[in-house]
Amino acid sequence: MQEWKDFLSEGKLENQTTQLSRAVVEWVKKLRTDPNGRSLDMIKDDEWINISFNSDDVLDIPLPNLHEIDLFIIAQVMGGQEDPPLAAVHAMYLREEEPEFSSMEVYLYFPPEPSLAHLGQIVPVLKETLRHELEHSTQSREVMAAIGGVPEFDNFDSVKRTYLSDGEVAAWVSGLYKRAKVQKLPLTEIIDDAIELLRARVLEAHEAAGLGILELELSRFVDQLKDRWLQYARKRFPRAK
Repeated sequence: MQEWKDFLSEGKLENQTTQLSRAVVEWVKKLRTDPNGRSLDMIKDDEWINISFNSDDVLDIPLPNLHEIDLFIIAQVMGGQEDPPLAAVHAMYLREEEPEFSSMEVYLYFPPEPSLAHLGQIVPVLKETLRHELEHSTQSREVMAAIGGVPEFDNFDSVKRTYLSDGEVAAWVSGLYKRAKVQKLPLTEIIDDAIELLRARVLEAHEAAGLGILELELSRFVDQLKDRWLQYARKRFPRAK
């Protein structure tokens, strides 16, 4: 019986991820013909557009702990780079004391001169990110509190505390599994890529802060995290490759 309930719950979250990602894409596309004069083609050099909408209006089955979606569409600065920065996605779920005020912030980072072609490139990561945050929206206050907030990547203890917490393991694996299905790739491959990106981010943050970190200690941590992710995936998503 519990397995059947889990299956139904997972199917609901999958559908909600698809519905929210579709809504985000449609909002960006509307900027091509926005009567208020806001245009995707006009966002250049660190400019941005903010759009807010209610998730209850786009979800067939509304979530009790998620309502407002704040979408930020941002053009990155070229800086001194020869090649333009890649499009990227970031999001943050915000749980409030009163559920009706809980929300999600979604940030779409485009190259200095955004286009709809860039939007198509980030859809798999958009779906991964939304699924990650939707997982947080279903978690208890105790589970979320144990995550400890956004980690400081130049603080190794902060990174370990957050990434090894039960809530963050569940959210990361759920999001990565979604991207693996969208891109039709093995989950193990997606997990390997995410682990290496995390390793590089921690090293970069420590170097930027003038701090040292033992490569052996970092390797032990990412190996431990990968094992946690794979164990969770086998239990939660037994069909995953």
